[in-house]
Amino acid sequence: AQGTPSLESSQVEALADALDLSALTEIPGRDWLALAIGAVVIVAGAYLLGQFLSLVLRRIVRRSASSLDDTILDAVIPLIPWLLAAVGFQIATLRFGSLADASRQVLGNVYFFLYLSVGFVACWRLIGAVADWYVGNAPPDRRERAQRLLPLFQRLAQIILLLVTVLFVLNHFNIEFVALATTLGLGGLALSLAARDTLTDAIAGFVIIIDQPFRVGDRIEIQGADTWGDVVEIGIRTTRIRTPDNRTVIVPNSVIGNNLVVNHTFPDTSYRVQTVVGLPYGADMAEGQYVITQAVRSVAFVLQEQPVEVLFRDFGDSALNMRVLWWIESYFDRRLAIDKVNAAIYEALDEAGIVIPFPQRDVHHKVAMEDLN
Repeated sequence: AQGTPSLESSQVEALADALDLSALTEIPGRDWLALAIGAVVIVAGAYLLGQFLSLVLRRIVRRSASSLDDTILDAVIPLIPWLLAAVGFQIATLRFGSLADASRQVLGNVYFFLYLSVGFVACWRLIGAVADWYVGNAPPDRRERAQRLLPLFQRLAQIILLLVTVLFVLNHFNIEFVALATTLGLGGLALSLAARDTLTDAIAGFVIIIDQPFRVGDRIEIQGADTWGDVVEIGIRTTRIRTPDNRTVIVPNSVIGNNLVVNHTFPDTSYRVQTVVGLPYGADMAEGQYVITQAVRSVAFVLQEQPVEVLFRDFGDSALNMRVLWWIESYFDRRLAIDKVNAAIYEALDEAGIVIPFPQRDVHHKVAMEDLN
């Protein structure tokens, strides 16, 4: 479209000239021979000097009580010989008096990429090394959270490093970043509109990882999606949940963000369970409550340090409805605990001679006197 910013042709031509290696053919043969001999000396010297610096630096960091400097040194040391070799080659080649300006410019660009590559790899390795060091040395109460969050921040840091490196390259070749960014921005806008749902899921996934409403291994219930089970994996776009019948449900993170989530594991796995038992009208309520309480406490699933409550809930059509509440160690045992407790209550009431009432109806049929004849 008319008026859309774009890269100028002069900038493209300048970039092509800068990357043109044909100018190196102007270097005389005697210089190439000297360069080859010097290359052997430079590589050997860079290796030996790198080993010497490695020994010196390791002696220095041994005096530190922290292991972070050792981690940083392990990430950087393999790149020291490469850096020394690049410096040696640059000094050796740019001192040739017979080099033309074009050759010097091309060699300058080559060494720029060498230095930039060494710096980029060093920073990339440092980001990964520091992240691994923090996970390994984090306190036990923070280690699990660090294992989930640091890979995300590590990836973001590496993306920023890559963008900064690209900016250095564009600035070196005098390419206007604004025009390039505008051109890429228009394409990015079209892509974002096409992938709107995916971006929404990714943003929701980022919020879940940061906010931590649940963790891997937690049993959750997504009420709006009618899904519950154990969290297997929390991804950027989706979360995987294993249901009690061993099926995996892949839920988009945006669905989780738009619904109520019940975490049955956090802050701990203990869970209060309840059931309803009916006592017959006319029964001794205190005796019934005592029998029910002792029956519940006799079940192995019930936590003995937690209270067992038998509360008079309401007057039913055929019974006095009692709400029975007790605690179990884990929500995972809820169904089995209800089964055992209900069976224990039924047997205890039966032994005490208390009949659990069932729904009954008394039907009174009135007949007129004249209908009796």
